[in-house]
Amino acid sequence: MELNDFIAELRQTGTAQSVTRQPVRLDMTAAIEAVTAIGSAFVPAFRIDDDNRFVYENLIRWIHTDPTAMCQDPDGGSVIPANLTAGLYICGPTGTGKSVALNVIMQYARFIGASAVVRSTRRNGPFRTGMSRIPIRADRITDEFAATGSFDRWKTEEVLAVQDFGSEPAESAYMGNKINVMKAIVEYRGDRADMITHFTSNLSLTGTRIGDMYGDRVSSRLRQMCNVYILKGKDRRI
Repeated sequence: MELNDFIAELRQTGTAQSVTRQPVRLDMTAAIEAVTAIGSAFVPAFRIDDDNRFVYENLIRWIHTDPTAMCQDPDGGSVIPANLTAGLYICGPTGTGKSVALNVIMQYARFIGASAVVRSTRRNGPFRTGMSRIPIRADRITDEFAATGSFDRWKTEEVLAVQDFGSEPAESAYMGNKINVMKAIVEYRGDRADMITHFTSNLSLTGTRIGDMYGDRVSSRLRQMCNVYILKGKDRRI
């Protein structure tokens, strides 16, 4: 067997994990109109302006699997090409619209029917999954562990959207068993190529705060797992 044929067989059977995104034709003007309408359903004063235009336009490109999608280098904020099979890490100060952005772009993904083909060792053969998910707060995941002793479903979701990463308790306890739940989830998902994970957070991927909370391994994993988008500007809640 030729090497290329062998690699193709690994991917086809799921022996090699992968996510293959499905492109959707992009009309940016129509997309901005749709995203604005969806955003206004969440927040009546929603608008795309100079402070968030780069983020929204490139979230739209990412959802459409557009190869021109860009993101930001977490260390300096410079514009770099996005990875279409990595997730989204939307960060910035309080009130800049991070949670709204993730909610809106997930609903927009549902509106256009964005999907992917997943090949996974956890399933028999490739399967299609939608790219839209309802975001869940990080502290709800940790509360679930404290109540049930399990967070397995969040470890194994093909697409997971987490809001307010970093605001949850550092440790959660179930019957005396203490664990940093979000650290465990990131470390598990970061080792897999058949999952996509999105986050919103006040935590930058630079500096010491994220390393202090989760360790350097998680900080490194997040850079590998996600395209970074930094929202700036005034507090939109005021």
